Amino acid sequence: MMPATLLPGNYLLRAVKGDKKSNAMNISVLPAVVIASATCIDGMATITGRGFSQYLEAAGSGTDLNMDFNVGKRKRKTTVTRDCSVQTWTDTQITADCGRCGDSILVDSIFGKDAERLPNPNTRR
Repeated sequence: MMPATLLPGNYLLRAVKGDKKSNAMNISVLPAVVIASATCIDGMATITGRGFSQYLEAAGSGTDLNMDFNVGKRKRKTTVTRDCSVQTWTDTQITADCGRCGDSILVDSIFGKDAERLPNPNTRR
């Protein structure tokens, strides 16, 4: 049995029964990706949280930042996703140029994903 309180990191796991031990197996406990807050002013987004890891600036790297825009009205309403240009990326904060402010933002980290709605569009610049 593994404790539910394991901190993120890499561990060796072995089964033990009496005087017998299994071969070691590597396991990784990954941190959760959590957006604590997200703001956007004049197209510049700032996201704070944890578990963002590092930014890998390469296609298919598993790290990305997107802004969703709801366009149209009523039955013709649709969501358009735009890639943001990452300026800085640390484990706890991301800043990016998204061109303009949208309705929500999605952080795609090597450890997972999280999304956050941005404040009311009428209060954004």
